[in-house]
Amino acid sequence: SNLSGYILGDGVEPNLTPEQLRELMQKKVDASKVAFSIYSEPIFKGKKGTIMFANPRYSAHNLDLEVRVDNKVIIRTEKIAPNQYIKDIELIGKALKKGKHKGVASIKAYDKKTGDLVGEVAVDMLITSK
Repeated sequence: SNLSGYILGDGVEPNLTPEQLRELMQKKVDASKVAFSIYSEPIFKGKKGTIMFANPRYSAHNLDLEVRVDNKVIIRTEKIAPNQYIKDIELIGKALKKGKHKGVASIKAYDKKTGDLVGEVAVDMLITSK
């Protein structure tokens, strides 16, 4: 399969402080903005790691994620709706060599009704493989 992520759960991502939860509940987002959260420095043991890719409840779009290292796709998820997240993930193909790897996460946003692509954001990542 060329997908490496799946929806782990619905709702607010785990491990948020009460202050972060209050802030999350009060946020509203313009329909033209892409809202998400992701670990930018994930750690993998072999092929498995924690990415914590979340589409906040106040988001205006469905999202998917693709991560590249050395221009090779190592992570690809299905679309997740607002108020969903992916915590743990498995790499596509082989595990990365031990050490630190620079990667780029591409988060694409889609209209919830039509499924049309409405925007894309790139995030630099530092991926550790143990």
